[in-house]
Amino acid sequence: MFYSIFCFAQNCEIPINELGNFEISEVIEAKEYSKAEIYDAAILSLSDYVSNADNLTKFRDREIGAFVTELEVSVKPVLGVDNLFFFNLKVEVKEGRYKITSNYIENLFILSEDSTCKCRSDIAYDDCDAMGCIVLKKRWAKTKCEAIYILEVLLKEYNKAVAINLSNSDW
Repeated sequence: MFYSIFCFAQNCEIPINELGNFEISEVIEAKEYSKAEIYDAAILSLSDYVSNADNLTKFRDREIGAFVTELEVSVKPVLGVDNLFFFNLKVEVKEGRYKITSNYIENLFILSEDSTCKCRSDIAYDDCDAMGCIVLKKRWAKTKCEAIYILEVLLKEYNKAVAINLSNSDW
């Protein structure tokens, strides 16, 4: 999945889990639907956002009702080239409900056509701890806030797509 936005925000609330790492998690009720119906709608909805259908998921098990995929978010600073953020999206399905959980994998700061570095730190941390280059705290703060905002919008759109696919499941 890929979304892009211009970067303006500097300070933001970063949702964290009990370990202090970035995590967004939500349970969505779908009481009138079976586990199989929800799973199928969730997979179908995912295909609306992924450009390469051959690599739709990193893990998928219909019987236990879970799959994991990777989301890519592009943040374009006011000056410069895109910064790419990568997140896991895990979807777990039970009768009448499903849970989405997203966490941080890594960030690529693309400084120029020839210069890129990876940020090893979790997005919840103040410093980037980049491999291969120096990333200013201000740039890290701006881009991670924009990436989280884009991810939250993307997850809301995904939930809407699941609801639409569920409502159209009997066509």
